[in-house]
Amino acid sequence: MHPHLQIIVLTMSGGVGTVVQAMRHGATDFLVKPVSPERIQISIENALKISTLTGELSRITRKVNGEMTFDDLIAVAPPMRNVVDLAKRAAASNIAVLLEGESGVGKEMIARAVQGSSERAGRPFVRIDCVVGVWLVFNEFFNNVTDRSGIGTPWTQPSAQPTHQRRAGVVAIAI
Repeated sequence: MHPHLQIIVLTMSGGVGTVVQAMRHGATDFLVKPVSPERIQISIENALKISTLTGELSRITRKVNGEMTFDDLIAVAPPMRNVVDLAKRAAASNIAVLLEGESGVGKEMIARAVQGSSERAGRPFVRIDCVVGVWLVFNEFFNNVTDRSGIGTPWTQPSAQPTHQRRAGVVAIAI
């Protein structure tokens, strides 16, 4: 049985016991003949919605758990396929990876796929947004950087160990 397959049962006779048995075995909907084309269409649309939501929930769960892979990416254009191919090579190694690009091009998604497809899978994924200021990045890593005025920031929390040593996993920096 395929757990993500939506099943619609269409039968000539539909007693309560038959309906219950079909639903227990995974049927999404149960239709008894004669049935209108509109009712069939609604049943199919509902099954497609359930399938879409199930797939999306599965992708979100994999993303949260650090298990997102390259199969979760949609990359059809040749330049994007090249990026994915390079990212797959990076995931197969244990090298540091720098992803650069404009805002919204998918750097974080590629970073998550590299993490989920490598031996780093399941480890913490730390996203740092550099739009607010590069000095915050240094503060995140070393916890001892003051802002440009020299006064300090509310984020300055002295620690015995830099953040990047306390958290094993992947660090995604969005600039």
